Formats: sequence, structure tokens, C-alpha cells
Amino acid sequence: MDKKKEAMTKKEKLIDQFATYEGSRYFIECSSDAFSKSGWNDKQLVWFVNNHFKCYTDCDIVMMRKCAAHWNNVQWTKLYDYDFINYRHSLHTLSQYRMVIKMMEL
Repeated sequence: MDKKKEAMTKKEKLIDQFATYEGSRYFIECSSDAFSKSGWNDKQLVWFVNNHFKCYTDCDIVMMRKCAAHWNNVQWTKLYDYDFINYRHSLHTLSQYRMVIKMMEL
């Protein structure tokens, strides 16, 4: 129960922090739902949302698809260069964007 309460406060903090971005509430809620269903923890949610907003101000499904396509290209580049540590990172980030896209499509 305490973990769920703590997760809600982190989600609410993110919603308050990025309230000026259009559609940010929906993006954060979809991200939170995707992360909770896939077993990722709250620190990863905070990291994912913060890093997305460091690079972009848009957070609609079109931008999510563009980000997923970008990370798909990055993962193949890293694999071809035998850079396996960054390959795993890009693969992980790609899977996060794909989960958020699925939640937004529902």
C-alpha cells in the first residue's frame, strides 16, 4: 500500500513539474500505467519522463512514434558497431517508448 501511495506522489510530482507542457498529464499517466504493467520501477519512470522533456516539448503519440523510430535506429547502429552497453540502453529506451505508445493507443 505504501509503495502505491509513493508511486502516486511521484507521478503527481511529475504532473506538477511539467504542467506547462501541452498534453503532459496524459503522457505521464500513460507512462505510469505502462511502467507499472511492465514491472519497471518509479525511478525509471521519473528518469524516462525527465529525459523526454529535456529533449522535446511535445508529448503526443506522433512524437512518441518519432522517438521510438529514433531509438530503433540508434539500437541498430550500436549493434553494428559492437557497442553492446549502449545497445542495451537504446533497446531499453525503445521498449519504454513502445509501451507508452501502446498505452496511448488504448
